[in-house]
Amino acid sequence: MRSTKRPCARRDDVLGEGRREDLIQGNPELGLAVGLQGVNFAAIVVVPLVGAALEHGYGRLSFLLLAAFCALVGAVNFIARTN
Repeated sequence: MRSTKRPCARRDDVLGEGRREDLIQGNPELGLAVGLQGVNFAAIVVVPLVGAALEHGYGRLSFLLLAAFCALVGAVNFIARTN
């Protein structure tokens, strides 16, 4: 019976390049921490701004701010994945 086993794929082929863990060579934990803190910082800044806009009667502005934030995140993710 003939084996149909494929050769093993390289790590880069399976996981892709440009992972957060690879930002800082030799310290994957720090690269991941930096990436996650950037996401948390952006959300910490945007959420109070939306809340303040809603509290002061600027409903349309708050939803425009949320839409702009979502569009920015989508654009950054798209650019990061294509590079």
